Amino acid sequence: MQVSACLKRLIDTNINKLALQPHMYPFSTQALDYVLKIQERVDQNYRVLFEIIGELIFVLLVLHTKPDIAKARFRHQVIRGLS
Repeated sequence: MQVSACLKRLIDTNINKLALQPHMYPFSTQALDYVLKIQERVDQNYRVLFEIIGELIFVLLVLHTKPDIAKARFRHQVIRGLS
């Protein structure tokens, strides 16, 4: 329960900040390596990868600052394979 509350707070905080000036955040250089134009906002120890489509902001991934996207993607695929 505490983890989900912390994650919800982190996402809510980022959505509020992104809503103010969403286009000011840079594109993720790691995502660009995969030809993905996904923007990134660093908040405390977390990175929030997001995409803007029209006037909507889609939070795609919340990731600790240390792991790279390839490792996170691999971990996600392993976890999905287990379920």
